[in-house]
Amino acid sequence: MSNIILNFRKNYLNEIIAVEYGLKKAARQFVADKDIPEYMKFIKNRNLQYSFLRDKNYFYISKSKEPAEKAMKVEIKLSKMNLNYHNFLEFSLLNKELGKLLGYPDCCIESYINCWRQFLLKKEKTTTSIKSSAQKEPNYVSDSYKNTKNKNKINFLLNNLSVYRLISFFPCSYECKKSLNFTIELFGNLSEEQRKLTEEALKRDLLVWNEEKMIGFDRRFRDNKVNYNPEKINLLGISEEMKKVLRKGNKFENSENYMKIFWDDNLIFRYRKKSPEECFALSFQ
Repeated sequence: MSNIILNFRKNYLNEIIAVEYGLKKAARQFVADKDIPEYMKFIKNRNLQYSFLRDKNYFYISKSKEPAEKAMKVEIKLSKMNLNYHNFLEFSLLNKELGKLLGYPDCCIESYINCWRQFLLKKEKTTTSIKSSAQKEPNYVSDSYKNTKNKNKINFLLNNLSVYRLISFFPCSYECKKSLNFTIELFGNLSEEQRKLTEEALKRDLLVWNEEKMIGFDRRFRDNKVNYNPEKINLLGISEEMKKVLRKGNKFENSENYMKIFWDDNLIFRYRKKSPEECFALSFQ
């Protein structure tokens, strides 16, 4: 099997299989420019139809052309909206339509819409337009985390923060039964090789700020501390300063007020958090 095919398995295959087995009508996938020619060959070889939204490099794939086209048209409408309270009903209806096409559970669609509703409430004193605010979107992963009762142990199938993810949306909580049932069915339809790769990628502890900023550790947190191999951590959206210090350390502590990095027991970095909720640990097991 070629390296190209393995690369597409890593980035795209789980959702493609969800479409092929009828677990969802359509899937939306971001494809980098360099990968587009091979991606198109890949999905054509699997007899899938697609629509392509060039502005975002999004491919909408489905078994027949209609769901892919419809999902792309709804996305275009949403992208043109200058969201405020006057058009929030339209925004909600469009998201419900798109979410159903992409196979998201109703409870998770409602949770996503409520995230935006609360976000608007917080912003209403300073602006009537989300586009002019400093923070452009709600922190969806934080909302999923806050809605989760048992935060100490989360089923790895619900890890939506990896390229191997089985769900491409933010669940209403990391205990959502409808989301879990979907992932169980999809996971069961993967090949043995793909299941192994997926499980290895999803079973891990993360320190998360938001969906674009996190640290993936190779070991587990214990009492807000984790010993780690600096060569095996994954970094997304982390400042260059913190990257350098993380590479020099081997122990991380996330307390209520501070983040600290140690080499053995020697403190080499300390950062005072803006709030206890600034970042949080997610343990997918």
